[in-house]
Formats: sequence, structure tokens, C-alpha cells
Amino acid sequence: MASTPMNTSNVYSKRTAKAGNGLFASTSLSPGELIFSIDRPFIAVPDTPRLGETCSNCFVWIPANAPGTQGDGNDHVSLSACAGCHTVHYCSKGCQIRSWKAHHKHECKLYAKLHPRILPTVARAAVRFLRLLKDGEMHRKEQAGLTLLESHLDDFEKAGGERWETLCLMAKGVREYSETVCNETTVREVVGRVLINSLTLVNPTYDPIGICIDPLAATMNHSCNPNAVVSFDGPSLNVRSLRDIGADEEVFISYVDITNNPWRRQKELCERYFFGCDCAECKAGTILQSSAVPSGDEPFLSIESHAVDLLDSAKTSVYAENAVKALEQGMLLVRDSGVCPVFRQPYASLRQQLAVSFVAAQEWISAFAQMLKIYFEIDPILFPQPFHPVRIVHKWTLAKLVLHIAFLSVGEPGSVEKLAPYYLNYATVLWALLMEVEGNVYKSHGPETRFATMVRRKVEQVKVDMTRGDAAIPKLGKAELETQWSALRKQIEGKLVNVEGYLSKKQLDGNSKGLIIAVDLGWRDGAAFIAGYPAEDVTNETQRSESIRKAPEQTAIRHSDLASLLSQI
Repeated sequence: MASTPMNTSNVYSKRTAKAGNGLFASTSLSPGELIFSIDRPFIAVPDTPRLGETCSNCFVWIPANAPGTQGDGNDHVSLSACAGCHTVHYCSKGCQIRSWKAHHKHECKLYAKLHPRILPTVARAAVRFLRLLKDGEMHRKEQAGLTLLESHLDDFEKAGGERWETLCLMAKGVREYSETVCNETTVREVVGRVLINSLTLVNPTYDPIGICIDPLAATMNHSCNPNAVVSFDGPSLNVRSLRDIGADEEVFISYVDITNNPWRRQKELCERYFFGCDCAECKAGTILQSSAVPSGDEPFLSIESHAVDLLDSAKTSVYAENAVKALEQGMLLVRDSGVCPVFRQPYASLRQQLAVSFVAAQEWISAFAQMLKIYFEIDPILFPQPFHPVRIVHKWTLAKLVLHIAFLSVGEPGSVEKLAPYYLNYATVLWALLMEVEGNVYKSHGPETRFATMVRRKVEQVKVDMTRGDAAIPKLGKAELETQWSALRKQIEGKLVNVEGYLSKKQLDGNSKGLIIAVDLGWRDGAAFIAGYPAEDVTNETQRSESIRKAPEQTAIRHSDLASLLSQI
């Protein structure tokens, strides 16, 4: 079995001064350009909780709570468990056959013996590596590449504690179940390599569904201001540039969420990867303006930790109402600290999760308000590139919510009656968002990916609906757009009425005037794209806030649960 690089001519690896091997561009690359791609990483396995919802060959994800992802290209896809082990699932006979030939023939009896118990994700990846090695189906190139990867076994042992104990226990099980002839130390090194070098396998909307490891991808080093981002199209791993990359310049990705504060990033890097980042941004103390905790501000660190705990509890809450309550408490904590702008963590993540919880509770207007806040005031700072894949996913999700609200306004007007006073032209708003997504998806995901195909299909569908079958592309002129934006501004006085920027159901029922639509920034990008005017000309009487105009550029990756929740819409 071998990984099959599709396009690696743009990169080469060499030794770096501080971080071992690194990956470098062999030619100049433009923003949004494909740097390299791997048809299928050497090892890729779904997370244990995702096994029943994910095809173990093509990695299409069908959430259990949303059978059929209507309109997302998976309308008729269903998963079936392997009849032998009842552990892994496949979306088709073809996927099952390909998986069997590649690796599952070595694993099926083992999984069947363990069922209903399931090995942890890392253990299953390590078992696959050792079984392929044992059965002589690992190419020398892959074996050599993986062997050269750092295991940091000495660092694990030196750090000790629960993580070292877990690694040793996992290695013991992996050695037994893989039936390898390797000694326990070697197996520990294999487990260490998986822990240190694996990438998170995500779907097109950046929901985490598993892990993967490949020698070439593992060569990329970390920076808190990366020039590249990883995405997946099914099993295909793609790395695209976030900005201009010169020939012989090193390609960097981020190993952690770089929207986090510097001290939290450093803590995670040290604990998980055994190194500290000394990039220019970390030396300066921050990437985002006002994101660094003031020197000696221990009270805020305590507040932040409490807010993160509330965020984690909301993510695991069974009931949406409980999640909303925890998230609102966390948002109030960080807001009242006085040093946390809306784009700073954990403020931004609390708001994103609040939108997820509102969608789960079918509180569409509240979710709409949160997503607009993210669209206007948070994403332009956290993801300054218009084509950043996370920003595109957020816009796509907002477009789907607008479409759903538009349907409700006709079929169930009472459920969205609070929007009535604002005279929203849903068609205009929806088309503007879709044009933003379609205009950037070839840079964010790639022109021939599943996500790009899904976007084009939705654009064509909406175009037909808007024109009643007329082949002409909808024409929205500057005057028509300005009329819509002006109407919105007049209704809500061009500012966020509610200080916090969120509306619970209780607040909506008590004060319909408090609907939050940040029209002071307008739907500028989409409006400009449709009308054919520069963005700054569309809403020239409104300006972005000082914090947005002055914030330095930086990028990050965060997973979007919201798009998946809305996949059933």
C-alpha cells in the first residue's frame, strides 16, 4: 500500500536550522494556489465517535442526526456496517472493496474479535501501520519516511504523568492486537509518531472526523502566522497558500488554533508537541491587536479559564437550552472583563458555539443574529483573506440559514415574524452570499472539489428559483442593493442595539427592537461582486470600526460544527 501524490512538484524538503526537516516551495506561489496534494494519506482513520457516521474509505460524513444532507450532494447516501467486524462503515460496495484490498483485510478479524469494544483512534492508526509492515505491504519509501518522523518518546517519558501512562498502555494493546514482532519500545515509538505527526482529518466544512498521517504532510513545520492551510476533499489532502510564497520559502501550517492568546498557544505547543514557537508574532506577544493579556493580568486569565470551561460544557451538553445558558454566562464574563474585543478568544468561539446551540434549538432568528455578528465583525479579522476556507464555510452556512428563513417566512411566517419589520429581501441577501462563496471557492477548496461542486449546484438551483427558469443570470444593480441596505440601516439605526450582541428567546419575546443586524458594515463584498463595483464604493458612507481597520492580518483554522448542523436544511 502506498500514498499516491497527485501534485508535489511545487515543493521539496530539506533540513532546517531549528525544526528538523521542513517543506519548501520550489517555485513562486500566489494566494489560494494549490501547493501540493496527496491523493490518499498513508494512514487515515475516522475518530471512534465518527465510525458509524463516516465511510472508512472515501470519508463522506453522514451525521446520525441528519440522515441525508439535502442539497449537499449526499441526498441518497447511506452507510452500511462491515458484515465481518460491525465496526467500520461504507457508503457503497465500491468503497468497501477498495478499503478491503488496501488495509481492512488485515484488520477485520481483529475488530470482530473486539466488538463491541473499539480501539481508540490513535491505536487503530498504529495497528494499521504495524499490520501493513508485518504483512509486507508497506513500500520502503513509506516505511523510511515514517521511521524518520520524530516520536519524542524521550520527551513523553520525561514529562511523565497521565499522558506517558496512556501512551505505554496503548502501546501494550497495539503490540498485542497487531501481532507484531516489534518490541515494546518500537511500538511505543510508533504510537508516539502518530500522536506527534498526525493531522486532523476534516470534511469540506472543517468538521473533525478523524486523523491521518503521511510522511510528506508531516514535514510541514508550524508557525503562528502560517502561509498555508490544509483541507481535505474526501480522502485527498490538499495544501493551499494563504498569501504569496516565494521560491525557496518554507511552507508553514498551524498545529494549533492561532486565534487563541499567545500564552495558550505556547502551552498547547509545549504540552502536545514539546516545542515552543519563536516566530515573529510570538516574540511580539500577539498576532491580533488587543489579544494579548496585559502584563500581570492574572484576574483575566482566571476569567478566561472559566469561560473556556463553560464553552467545553456547552459542546457536550445534551440540551440546547443548557448550552445556551452556559455560553451566555461565558460571554458575559469575558465582555465584563473590559479587555476582550468580540474577535478575541474565547469570546469568538463562545459566539460561534452559541449560534450552533440556537440552530440546534431551532431558534432561527437568534442564530441569524449571531452569524451576522460573526460575518461582519469577527471573520474579517480572524480570517482576513476573503478566500480563507473557514470564512467561506461560515458564509456558506449563513447563506443556507437565510434560505431556510426565507422558506419559513412563506410556510411558517410566525416562526420568523420578528424579522418582518426589517423588510429583508431574502433573494438579494442570499444571492450576495452565494456570489461571495462561488467567487472564492476555487481558492479556498479548489475548483473540482466536492465542496465547489456543491456550491455550483446550489447557485444554479437558486438562479432557477429566482428567475423562474429563465436562463438569464440575475442582475442586481447598485441602486437596488443600496435601497435594501438603506432600509436595513433605517430600521435598526445602523448599529448593534443590544450591548452584548446576542438574543435569547426571552430577549426576543420581550424586545423585538433588539434584533441584531450589523448593517453598519453592509453586505459589502457580496454587493460589490453582484453589481460589479469595487467593494468600497457600495457602502461608502459606512466605515469599518477602528479595531477592524487597524488589526494586522493573521489566519487560523477552527472547525465548524454549525455547517454540519445546518446540513439537514
